[in-house]
Amino acid sequence: MTNITEDEELEQLWEGLPAASQLSILAADRAAQELGEHPERKRWLKIGAGLADVRAEALRLANTESLQHPTYRKHHRLILSKVPALAEREKKDHSSCQNALWMFNNWQEVEGFLSKIDDMMVHNRLNNPTTIKRHYDAHKPKPTISERQARETVVQPVSREEVKKEPEAKNEPDIDPSTLSMMAQQRFDAAMRQHKRKLDIEFQWRVDSEVSKRLEK
Repeated sequence: MTNITEDEELEQLWEGLPAASQLSILAADRAAQELGEHPERKRWLKIGAGLADVRAEALRLANTESLQHPTYRKHHRLILSKVPALAEREKKDHSSCQNALWMFNNWQEVEGFLSKIDDMMVHNRLNNPTTIKRHYDAHKPKPTISERQARETVVQPVSREEVKKEPEAKNEPDIDPSTLSMMAQQRFDAAMRQHKRKLDIEFQWRVDSEVSKRLEK
């Protein structure tokens, strides 16, 4: 078996990532570079989107759902090494980067919260995701009884033997959200919102890049 260097492993790993994930991660790296002079909320949102893709791709490549899995951590480190500005920002300001990831994953709710702030001076100052999360947590409504019960519901794990008994699915039908449980519908809706936000950010990144190119001519 031929040994390869870490640089070669990184290039193979990077080339195997979906183009959409590459664009999102590169956009986050660019935002991290610009953050010092332009610490706007939109750049933190791009950083959150990029970090979400780094995490998702590392989990996929490691074939695990655990953020503590050594193979996941290796792939996460390798992907970040491709984007040094993002890696440096994540290292120096880990808390803000994690809150940027939170902000991206919950942007619909966060955007709604920000839109209700009447004081524009306060609204415009809320750029750092850590500050945004602190304000959001302080003002978010308390969960209802049904929501608390849903969070406390324990899902029983499925054994390997039970999985083996399940017949292989052929020609699986499309998912109809209306047939799902309330918890499953919430998860389905959250996944769809995250995918839409990702597409919106990628589109905006392409527009910004094209505008920059034309201004430079």
